[in-house]
Amino acid sequence: MKKAQLTTNEMIDFNGLTDPLLYREFIFKMADYCDTFLLATYVDEHSHNITNIDDFKKSRWGFLAAGIVDYEYTDATPVTQGPKMLLIYFKMTRQSYGYLTRRKNIYDFIDFEHPSKHQYNWLWDLAFVKNQKVFFCSCTHEKFCFLDLEAYRSLYGQ
Repeated sequence: MKKAQLTTNEMIDFNGLTDPLLYREFIFKMADYCDTFLLATYVDEHSHNITNIDDFKKSRWGFLAAGIVDYEYTDATPVTQGPKMLLIYFKMTRQSYGYLTRRKNIYDFIDFEHPSKHQYNWLWDLAFVKNQKVFFCSCTHEKFCFLDLEAYRSLYGQ
């Protein structure tokens, strides 16, 4: 991951976002607070459909393409290392906000409407960026997330 770096501030566990109402409130706050958000998808030999950004734009997530501000190929997201991934940076648009708020909670990024034999056909590991620093990151399959303590205080006044 080169286009944004994980914050050097203290990160806190932030797992209350499994509650649908708290999750939607969080996304509402993020719409004003973040510069961009990012999602990852695998692009290695197991990806089946997506091997590059043009494939992404033609995929079932193509409706998000207007919000893409940057992307990179990497073997590391803010929370995982592994096979080659496409890390996509989005601005918050009406479409992307709608997509995020339709998720049931912070871990609802595995697409059961379009089942796959492999996990590689999903968008996941939602993260938020401000001033080129990742201040929130989640790991969809391991079900954990962290929030920068300073961002928490700014967003929640504590």
